[in-house]
Amino acid sequence: MVNARHGPFHRLSSPTQSAIDAQQQVGSAEIWGKPARGSNIPSVKAYRGPLPSGEKGVEFYTDIAPLAGQNTPTWARWNLGHTPGVVHRTRGGVDYAAIPVEITLVRS
Repeated sequence: MVNARHGPFHRLSSPTQSAIDAQQQVGSAEIWGKPARGSNIPSVKAYRGPLPSGEKGVEFYTDIAPLAGQNTPTWARWNLGHTPGVVHRTRGGVDYAAIPVEITLVRS
């Protein structure tokens, strides 16, 4: 049963969203994100809606509302320092934004 309030959202498999990343996300119940191109603000980025049929990736819900005014009908973003509830993580000297999630589907 899904208890989180916002979603579904999804991230498609890509070089920055691998099957290994998906398993780490399931284990940690968090999704992390780096700064977008041209930005120095770490952010989690995802598409709105369920993971499309036949696509590889992860589908999730979260209690953290996406950043208002920075989203479109097709994607959402959670910025570190600008979105309440986003937490800071560091790995290998790189800063990340992270949100707690409930992953409901992994397809790899």
